[in-house]
Formats: sequence, structure tokens, C-alpha cells
Amino acid sequence: MDLILKRNTHLFHGKALEQDQPQSQLKIWHWNINGLGAGVLKGHLLRFLENHQPDILCLNETKTDYQSILEKGIHEKLPLHYEQYWNCSKARRGYSGTGILTRIKPLNVKYDIDVQHHDQEGRVITAEFDKFILISVYVPNSGDGLRRLDYRTQEFDKDFHDYIDKVRIENKKPLILSGDMNVARKEIDIYDAKGKEKSACYTPEERASFESLIGRGYVDVYRHLYPDKQEFTYFSARIRGHELNKGWRIDYFIVPQKDVGIVIDTSVHKSIIGSDHVPIQLQIDLDKLQEEGKENKIEQLIVNQADNNKQIKKSMEALSIPSRKQKQVDTEKVSKIKTKEMLKSKKQEK
Repeated sequence: MDLILKRNTHLFHGKALEQDQPQSQLKIWHWNINGLGAGVLKGHLLRFLENHQPDILCLNETKTDYQSILEKGIHEKLPLHYEQYWNCSKARRGYSGTGILTRIKPLNVKYDIDVQHHDQEGRVITAEFDKFILISVYVPNSGDGLRRLDYRTQEFDKDFHDYIDKVRIENKKPLILSGDMNVARKEIDIYDAKGKEKSACYTPEERASFESLIGRGYVDVYRHLYPDKQEFTYFSARIRGHELNKGWRIDYFIVPQKDVGIVIDTSVHKSIIGSDHVPIQLQIDLDKLQEEGKENKIEQLIVNQADNNKQIKKSMEALSIPSRKQKQVDTEKVSKIKTKEMLKSKKQEK
């Protein structure tokens, strides 16, 4: 297992395995996990990976750091056949953070947006694949008393929107943006909008900032496909939001208008627990994605379902987590992980 460290951001390589048969859909998931350590050690994330087998999973609010990943062995508990990319907060330990788990090998991965005062909280990862670009973002919350409202709307949002445009123009590939955008776009996106205009995630400034992104030629995929449907992605535990279905839709998949044709569907998965957010899924038509590139074939998924299931079950058993699915799995050998030794040597080099 290889390890590359760059500017306090970390990549853990899994073993690349080719799939036996081609697939027609690409399934990208996004989940604000509200703490990677808890998600792994309590089993929510491992159960999710076992049951849903995402091709790519974008994680927000990982609340972890390099040292914790090493000491808790989080990287070793995740399935081998996902490459792991982490962007941790450098300004504050155990805060913010993003991650990508992928069974497709990226051509390039970029961390942050090259604006120094935005790049301290580990909020953005950009992964370039053969036929598309994926950006995972965790937008700053305006906070109690709206103390970060001006920073969020007047600084971060503007610079991040410029960054998205730059990536789209320079790469000329279909672009997919996923993330906790920390804004409920319209009244339908909040269980009760009355009196919420001075609350973080629903201020006029935050909503106007989001609409400015849409106005640049982007599409909110869920609202595009389901203009009148009301579903939520965030539920406050304080008001028993999940139980009472009192929530906010603040997690999104966004694509440029010209790329809407690659989308098959998107969905919200309220039944998946483990965080104050629930996961959302985007299904992409690989045939239409192929058409964007004409001659070149999309890079093969590095997937072996039997091996993947085996590794998940092994991790869950080590943590004494009951599996919801008892499947027969093959006994193919998986290469030994020597990550701890590599981590230690890298740490000594610093």
C-alpha cells in the first residue's frame, strides 16, 4: 500500500483490481459523516459501504487529522479497494475536513483552491478522472449569531465559485460538484421556513450567493429533476428532526447546464443513519459520459466485488459490528498492508 503526503493532505492507495464486467452506470454518493472516526468505529460507514457499494463516496465534516488516522488505524479499517484521499483542517484539529473514497483511479487529485486564507480548513478536494471532474466541497457554516456570514458569502463563496468556473473552463470535461453547501435554497427545502431568515443556512445573503452560482450556468440536480418534491438531508438531533421529519435540504449535487444529459437520477436516503445528515446519491450514464469524450474509453473501475465484501466484513468483525447482510464471499488473497511503517517513515522525513 503506497502513501503520498502533500501539504498535510493524505492519500492511501488500495489494491487496484479490475472488474469482471463493464457497468452502464456510475454511482457517486455524498455524505456529511459528522466525524470519520465515529463513523468507522461505530460501524455506520462500514455498513454503508457493504450495503450500497458506491463507486465514489465524497465525505464531508470528517473531523479528523493525520495523527488520528494513524493512531486509530482508520485507513486500515476501510476496504482495500477504495483509494482514500483526505484533506484535513490545518487550522484546527478535529474540525471540518473532506475525503473521497473511490474505486476509480483518478488521473490527478488537487487539494484546496489556492487561496491561502480559505485553504486552512480542508474544505475542498478536486479529483480529475478520465472523462469527468469531481469536486467535493464542505462550505463553511455561517455559525451562531451569523459570525461567519460575511466571510462565507463575500469571500469563500465568491472565490470558490470562481474556482469551479476555472476548473470547468481549463479541463473541458463534464464537471460534478457534490457537497454540504450549508444553504437551504428555497422554502420547499426547509420543513418550516417561517422566521428562519436570520438563521444560518437560510439567510437572504446565503440564498442569494447560492443563486449566483446557479446563475453562472449550473444546475441543482435534485430540484431540476424533482421541482415539487420535499426531502431533507440534515436533521437536528436537538428537535428530534429525523424522527419528526423536520429537516433542511443543504446537501447537493450540482452540474453545469451542458452536462445535465449525463444524469440518470439522484436520490436522498433518509433511512441510512449514523450522522445528523443523510447520504445523497447521483447516478451517471456512462454511455453518455463516453459520448463526451468520443474516442477514449472511460477508465475501468478498480472493483472486485467479492474481495471488497470480504474486506468490509473483516473490518466489521474486528470491531464487533453485526453485518446486516450475510453473504458468501470468495477467499481471494489481499496484499498485506504496511501502512504504519510507511507512515512512520514519512513522519520521520518531515
